[in-house]
Amino acid sequence: MTLRDVGEQAAMLLTGVLYGAGFVFAGLADPANVRAMLGFSGLGTDGWHAWPVFSLFVALIVAMWGIRMGQRLRRPVLARSFSRIIYDEMDLRALIGAVLLGTGWGIAGFVPSTALAALTSVPFDAGLFLFGAIVGIVGVDLVARRGNEPQKRL
Repeated sequence: MTLRDVGEQAAMLLTGVLYGAGFVFAGLADPANVRAMLGFSGLGTDGWHAWPVFSLFVALIVAMWGIRMGQRLRRPVLARSFSRIIYDEMDLRALIGAVLLGTGWGIAGFVPSTALAALTSVPFDAGLFLFGAIVGIVGVDLVARRGNEPQKRL
């Protein structure tokens, strides 16, 4: 393992820790806060707080800044090359996945990243969500693979 590999791994670890800490600090690891934020259930009362919404806008600004800085660099600081995902057209599976993710976030108050962060505060709820997410991911993968198999002739 080279020094560059160690630096890349350390940067990923630090980024993940900051990401999770931001979720916890903003209250996004608490399902009650998320459901209240998404449903505006306590608007005008003590039940709804703007901090989670504000933190999402701050995250968007930081991400836009990072993308802008990445476009100006000729090569990454720690990685061997840039990883860019280019979407030429909207995939129906991606659209359905986004709808399901948003619906699940509104119902359960978790997405996979917030559930990982919430394992320290509400381990049963977060663990149950993660178990369901893993079962769903594996199930969709199995169905997708089955659909891609060549049809057998009778």
